[in-house]
Amino acid sequence: MKKVISILAIILCVVTCFAGCGKKNGKSGKRAAYNYDMTKYITLGKYDGIEIDTSSELYKNYHKSFYEGDVANKNAYTTVDVIAKGDIANIDYSGKLVSTGKVFDGGTAEKQDLAIGSGSFIDGFEDQLIGAKVGSTVVVKVTFPKDYGAKDLAGKRADFTVKVNSVKRVPELSEAVAVKLGFKSLKEYNKDLQGRIVENVIYETILDSKDFVVKTYPKEEKAKYDAMYTDYMSYAEQQAAAYNAQYQTQLKADDMLYYMTGMTSTQFKEYYDSALKSELIFYAIFDAENMRYTTEEYEADIAEMAAADGTTAEEVKANYEEWVLESNTIKKAAMRFMVENAVIK
Repeated sequence: MKKVISILAIILCVVTCFAGCGKKNGKSGKRAAYNYDMTKYITLGKYDGIEIDTSSELYKNYHKSFYEGDVANKNAYTTVDVIAKGDIANIDYSGKLVSTGKVFDGGTAEKQDLAIGSGSFIDGFEDQLIGAKVGSTVVVKVTFPKDYGAKDLAGKRADFTVKVNSVKRVPELSEAVAVKLGFKSLKEYNKDLQGRIVENVIYETILDSKDFVVKTYPKEEKAKYDAMYTDYMSYAEQQAAAYNAQYQTQLKADDMLYYMTGMTSTQFKEYYDSALKSELIFYAIFDAENMRYTTEEYEADIAEMAAADGTTAEEVKANYEEWVLESNTIKKAAMRFMVENAVIK
């Protein structure tokens, strides 16, 4: 079985590193997918000269998300002594039901990282840790929601004894932090960060725009995506059956799908439909601008994928269909064109 989720990740992901040159004359030879003029299937909205407002909430949200992700990846946090909202606290906890005074299943953990304000824990739990010092022990009082998944806990009150082991915080962006993130300077990091943000804003702008319309879906490509969705739903059903047989549970395919992807079957289908639409749009832009790609660029993109996966180019070619690899290169070329021509305000 090919890597279905990985395939979709490539299809939906906006590639962050671009290589090669810009627009070229002519097109590539016979393509592995959409080997015809895709502009006949897509009405293209404005993609040349897309305006990027750096003061918009969308831009700011991407900035915050990417920066925090970079800090997490490089563990470039600052350690602090007192918990504040937005910090990541490492805690030990043990919870007891007020009605019985006994520890319940799943109510204890050690060295658990908790992002304060994320809403990961029961309502009120995280707020009661704000102001706690490293090394201190706090008693957190909560009430489980009435619709809580574990019926024996639903609507019950519980007291959690929480020890604060350590606290780390996302630092203010500075020259020193940029170096910790692997860049020579703050200027270099900001350029890289803006590049990633612009790509994602463009991608989201295009998919949300009503001006980009699929006039008709190429039958073979639509069938391909529908088959991928069906295959993965069958896989989820198989996994649910195996889990039920082992643990005597009654999970359904939708339950297992949510566990694996964090999406319901309806959301997952929308995910696939969005993937197909984005695929068509990028190929159409590629055709509208009369682009092509070289064998060298194609192989370089595969090498980049291999480096990201921690594998070899040969393994990438074995694990992915040719059309997926081609899609990666074509999307990079189309996105590069849009980034180079974007108007950043």
